[in-house]
Amino acid sequence: MSSPEQLLFYRRTVRLPAPSYREGGDPVLLTFCVRERGSDVLTRGAVATVIGEVIRADAESGGVEVYVWCVMPDHVHVVVRPAGTDVVAWVGGVKGRVAARARSLGVRSLWQRSFHDRVLWREEDLVPAVRYVLNNPVRAGLVGSWKEWVHSGSLVWDLSAWPES
Repeated sequence: MSSPEQLLFYRRTVRLPAPSYREGGDPVLLTFCVRERGSDVLTRGAVATVIGEVIRADAESGGVEVYVWCVMPDHVHVVVRPAGTDVVAWVGGVKGRVAARARSLGVRSLWQRSFHDRVLWREEDLVPAVRYVLNNPVRAGLVGSWKEWVHSGSLVWDLSAWPES
């Protein structure tokens, strides 16, 4: 059995201090995954559409600014800036609302418990993070160009004006 000192050594804080995720904070690159990695549950049927609708509705209600989102077969990438709500609470709300609507589509036990985040401390990190999200389906071999992927969007920019690379 491990001693308390050994247990403390292996534990780590998963999140940054709360002010990092609140209104006026820096943009955050978020990734949340399905329980069954490797499945195509998010892009099969109407689940991807539901995710886009929930992200859009939550952003329009003043929760976050959504620079870009991309629904992949087994995970979702979103780049947001807090604008009225805590990003951690926003992710929990989005995942909960999507899961509830997915259950009505026959999808059970959708999400992994937590999510990954990366705060974009420098403003110049924003555009490369958005390009990373947009090109995720290309890197996965799902499309030849990110503009072909229908499960992505932005609520801040007109992506049709963005160049391919």
